[in-house]
Amino acid sequence: MVDGLDHNQREHNPLQSLLSDLPPPNTVPDGVIFVLGSQTLELNDLSDTIKEHVRYESRTIVISPLTRTNVYAAIKKWPGCSELTDDNKKKIFEKSLGHPLSLVYLLEFITGGSGRDYDEAIDDFPLYQGHIEQSYSVYWRQIESNQKLVDLLALLSRLREPINTQVLGKWSDHSTIRAFISSASHYFKKDSDISWRFFHNSFRLFILDKTSRNLFGNFDDSKNIEYHKVLAEHCIQPTDDNDPMRWERVYHLFNARQMEAVIDLNP
Repeated sequence: MVDGLDHNQREHNPLQSLLSDLPPPNTVPDGVIFVLGSQTLELNDLSDTIKEHVRYESRTIVISPLTRTNVYAAIKKWPGCSELTDDNKKKIFEKSLGHPLSLVYLLEFITGGSGRDYDEAIDDFPLYQGHIEQSYSVYWRQIESNQKLVDLLALLSRLREPINTQVLGKWSDHSTIRAFISSASHYFKKDSDISWRFFHNSFRLFILDKTSRNLFGNFDDSKNIEYHKVLAEHCIQPTDDNDPMRWERVYHLFNARQMEAVIDLNP
């Protein structure tokens, strides 16, 4: 099974894609089955032979959204949802339209301890409209005027390590951290009280793209460079030599085009 073919092109953009190494269908021996997972077949490095082979002979399985019964079963097992009314559950299904990721975000949103009652939280959550990026765009329009919050999200989207929440107070001010928690915490998986990570990479990539563009919407590499410069400075702060952030300094200096600083680092 080879899953996430679209991630290879969308996220990594390699010089030589592994997609080009997938064997032509007529060379696969009897008894050997390749199961390919992708959101699209419009992939530059996937051979036309494979695309045509997959499109015909009923070889494509389209995964359907979750049914109402599926959604209600997920709600029943989700921590903090025991007091939801039947009307609440109906609204959750209608808001998520059975899309698994949208459903997870919504359940996290209404059980995240924001202080809002269930009805208010469900009403405030954006309706899933067929693509999760549309939901991200709704969120972006709500926060794009808060430059400090945008800058914080920009830094987090460029991290390779899990987010250490203990250091965020050094990266931004108190009100910005509160805005981050109240508006974006449902987009993150909490491995512990001090370790968060993006629940799904699509949101990280969305923020990465938005914060790499200028006011005219054009890609501006200088913005990416500046954010990596800031992260390289943050990597100096940990006093523990075993802190993963210290080892990330080379990565951020490299992406900030600080080649002399990379060379000057002690091994």
